[in-house]
Amino acid sequence: MRKSISLIFLFTLFLASGFLSGAQAAREKEIYVIDGDTFSWNGQIYWLWGIDAPELKQTCWHGPENYRCVSVVRSYLESLIDPTMLDCQTMPRAKMETRIVAMCKVDSEDLGRKMVQAGWALDYTYFSDGVYANEEKGARAQKKGICAGDFQQPKDWRKAHP
Repeated sequence: MRKSISLIFLFTLFLASGFLSGAQAAREKEIYVIDGDTFSWNGQIYWLWGIDAPELKQTCWHGPENYRCVSVVRSYLESLIDPTMLDCQTMPRAKMETRIVAMCKVDSEDLGRKMVQAGWALDYTYFSDGVYANEEKGARAQKKGICAGDFQQPKDWRKAHP
């Protein structure tokens, strides 16, 4: 009798572990990074508070070469997001904003701060009031990310390409 209960218990554990792995894999697929400061999670669009990153069709330059900076920026943000540890806190947003504006962290690390430190996003002082200014200054001085070359400020690019 004990042997059959133990086998049932082990079988149940085996099934549960497979189910949880499948559930975790499904959860991981629920995140889609749109650009360097925007992603979709559980069907909601999130904009990382306080930063501004290149837009989908924006071009950056590194020496004589131009490149679609969003592809590199998006990949970097994807590498930072672990959906099992993602925690987002809603922040104030602009009047007409439709996205959820949030400060998001993975394992207590601020994603916005990490993006600016790496030079793949800028401090958006209009919203952040300079929270990430030192990180941007450091990325520019060290010529990291988009700061290694030339680019149009994302807010200026949006105005020029409505």
